[in-house]
Amino acid sequence: MAIHRLSFKGLPISLALLPLLVLYLTTLQTIPNGSSHYFMIDVGETLIVLNEWGSLHPTGYPLFVISGSALTAIMRNMGFTALVAPALVSLLWGMLALRLLYMLALRLAFTPLLAAGAVFLFGLTRTVWIHNVIAEIYSFNLLLLLLLLYLTFTPKSGTRQLYLLALVGGIALGHHRAFLTLIPPLLYALWPVLRGSGKRMPKLLLASLLLGLAGFLPYLWPLLRARAGAGWVYGAPTALSDLSDVVFASEYSRFIGLPATLPDLLRNVQQVNDVIIRELSLPGILLGCAGLLLASLAGRRSARTIMLVALCAWLFHAGFYRDILSALILPITLSLVFGWLFLADALHKTRLGFPAAPVILVLAVLAPSIQLLGQNQPFVRQLTSDPAGLETIAALEAAPAGSTVMLAWGPRYLAASSAQLYLDRLDEIALVDHNADMEAAFLSNNLMTPNFTFFNQPQEWWESRLGQPVWLEGAGPGLVRLRPAPVIRDAGHHGITDHDTRVHCSTPELVLEVLWNAGENPPPNDFSVFVKTFAADGKLLAQGDQFAPVYGLRPTSKWLENEQVLDFYPVKVTPDNVYRVEYGLYRSEADGNFQNVLERALQPAC
Repeated sequence: MAIHRLSFKGLPISLALLPLLVLYLTTLQTIPNGSSHYFMIDVGETLIVLNEWGSLHPTGYPLFVISGSALTAIMRNMGFTALVAPALVSLLWGMLALRLLYMLALRLAFTPLLAAGAVFLFGLTRTVWIHNVIAEIYSFNLLLLLLLLYLTFTPKSGTRQLYLLALVGGIALGHHRAFLTLIPPLLYALWPVLRGSGKRMPKLLLASLLLGLAGFLPYLWPLLRARAGAGWVYGAPTALSDLSDVVFASEYSRFIGLPATLPDLLRNVQQVNDVIIRELSLPGILLGCAGLLLASLAGRRSARTIMLVALCAWLFHAGFYRDILSALILPITLSLVFGWLFLADALHKTRLGFPAAPVILVLAVLAPSIQLLGQNQPFVRQLTSDPAGLETIAALEAAPAGSTVMLAWGPRYLAASSAQLYLDRLDEIALVDHNADMEAAFLSNNLMTPNFTFFNQPQEWWESRLGQPVWLEGAGPGLVRLRPAPVIRDAGHHGITDHDTRVHCSTPELVLEVLWNAGENPPPNDFSVFVKTFAADGKLLAQGDQFAPVYGLRPTSKWLENEQVLDFYPVKVTPDNVYRVEYGLYRSEADGNFQNVLERALQPAC
């Protein structure tokens, strides 16, 4: 009988967590991330840091890094890959957080069915879901947030509770400064304990402050790792003074501060509100607010505390932070979910709707669950399976052996680094970011970069960075070589022409390689390039036109006399299907028509 009761007691939370776990595992990040969505910006860095026992960007998150690195090492020893283990660390923290949410709901006297329903719905929200399946810090944030609330609402309030909260609060604040917004709600909740301490209050506060400061001791980690010469230690701090930029995150101060104008404030408010509406829907927000308000008016101190949690986080986010920060979104959505619980509990204690209460409860959970599932599963799957990282790795594999390839620090650079570290790919190139010293590679004609780099680092940036003019030519499909001087070859002809043309068929798409020469009289006009592929029956298969050579970066009007420009034209077509390739140059006329100025055709041996 006891075993039966124990099994039934664990049934509601099991029914909530097991489906969530299945959903999370089917959307888990298992490939190098290349997405530039704000959820994913730091995923590649976190993945590498946890595998390499390094440290993250400011504010460093050292406790997360230490514990996550240890868990990653354990999981890799269990057979999980370096790409999967860090995401499983996030999943572990996330599942523990959801379990703690259930325990907190029970502590606040909600029924197990209500608590399990709230856990299931909260687990389907976008911010919770995505951070449970990627290598990021915010599932750990959620765990600490729920632990603080769980300790706050302990049945036996007293000095011990205050000290324990001070210790855990210091750990949380040392992990992420967003926990500063939790101080007012917790002080409100603990005020009866502080007021009852009488003359001991200064002593209690001082002791609590000292316990809280202990939460910053993990910041010795990046210092010790940097001194040991470890890689992937952000900023490489070797003295305590070097840690200040990490601890205070001075490089991100641009995101914090009062809006300069009223329109800026309104834009912040709308930005935050849009995210919360997307998370819970407008009706869900209104119901959550109604539940918190009704319970607060009924005198429930827990409801007032939780309402303060949401209010403080929202006020700071809307009034002082100029970007979207999940560490501030999660307290708001969590509080509104508790609002649902308070509202459901109030209805449960009335005579309305009963004995149909179980049916109403099921429908109240089922309807928003379907909506959240349909809205968030495709979104999360799209982010975790974004091919940009794999595409970047494949593109860099075309770089000549021994070359130095620059990728600006970000998701694509981190994806390529992951390939070198854990996939045994890109071993023949030196990968650097935009802060590296590239002069030696540049002077030896070995400096390459993908063509998309020039959107953020145009040719002027390169010339300023390298201190001299830069000449561009193709280095492979999607790759550009940067030269310190043009290549001049007297081809013995009057105008622009091509020679040494090749077709590469060994890649998933056909690639046309052309060596152009400007001739003795370079064209004064800008010519575009056409590349067409045809089947044996003459059917046009695909085109790979460019409005200027070298991915639009080298207008022909700027070519020098007898300048030689190597170029590549990838065409999205299966090479084996191509019978004939036509290519050449054309110009746009004033009347909108096009005139070919050079035409060539060849039959590739694919």
